Amino acid sequence: IAGYINTASNTPITLASLKGKVVLVDFWTYSCINSIRAISHLDDWYQRYADKGFVIVGVHSPEFEFEKNYDNVNGAVQKFGIKYPVILDSGHGTWNAYGNQYWPRDYLVDSQGYIRHDHIGEGDYDITESTIQSLLAERAALAGMKEISFNTAKTTTINPGSLAYVDLTKQTTPEIYVGYNFARAPLGNPQKFQPNQTVPYSIAPNTNFQPNIAYLEGQWKNNPENMELQSGTGRIVLTYHAKAVNIVAGGHGQQGVVTEDGVAATKMSPQSLGKDLSPDGKFLTDGQRLYNLGFHNAYGSHIIVINVTGKGFQLYTFTFG
Repeated sequence: IAGYINTASNTPITLASLKGKVVLVDFWTYSCINSIRAISHLDDWYQRYADKGFVIVGVHSPEFEFEKNYDNVNGAVQKFGIKYPVILDSGHGTWNAYGNQYWPRDYLVDSQGYIRHDHIGEGDYDITESTIQSLLAERAALAGMKEISFNTAKTTTINPGSLAYVDLTKQTTPEIYVGYNFARAPLGNPQKFQPNQTVPYSIAPNTNFQPNIAYLEGQWKNNPENMELQSGTGRIVLTYHAKAVNIVAGGHGQQGVVTEDGVAATKMSPQSLGKDLSPDGKFLTDGQRLYNLGFHNAYGSHIIVINVTGKGFQLYTFTFG
């Protein structure tokens, strides 16, 4: 483990030291929208069940190199208001020991140290909470208690206007990676991926933009994890189907201007503006993180255009909700 957050004086903890408690081991990473949306549920459980012998350990296993940085992770923990312990699994030692392949993934460990529940991804929160209650009741019985009561009043409410909201019954565009080591789909440009090369990408007039495919304009360096703008300006175009659209991006002070469906931000409904956009549809990079660029009232198909100014802007992935 590379570091500890929210432990006593940020000192090490081990799973063995938590024996006798019910432990939820949550694998997550701070720029993953799926992990971010689950945090409010974890926080709610932690607040309501901690006094009954329940502990959460967030195992931060990075997807991208920048997520190994302690200050980045600590900043995200503070931003999201996480109170439970977080350990930095930057070398994926714990990830590999569990044979994990997903963000988020939750394991519930009973008071005797056995894994009793395993859930991949978002959703089924009622089932996980019911299992928490069952394991806490079992722990109480083993300790000789005749009964145990729970606070079932949820401390957080997720409304449809929140970035934490998602309707898991809806079909959305899958995550789109633009680093050549991660990419699951080609670029829309005829120049395609050219590993470790700086490529002058262009978008021909009257291009028929294929859905779920990213198109680039400008000079971009093809990095393993991202596309990095080398010219002063660049453009990104994507047709997607979702309610919300996000990017994982990096940089310091580069500016992006967003239009959707050919409509400038000043003519959009304020509710459709991404949480990281100003009223005129602009955002400034302030580090490597997730930026929400669009948030609509309903699920549907849209085309987003991002005009970027500033060499060094890094685009890692598009995610959706």
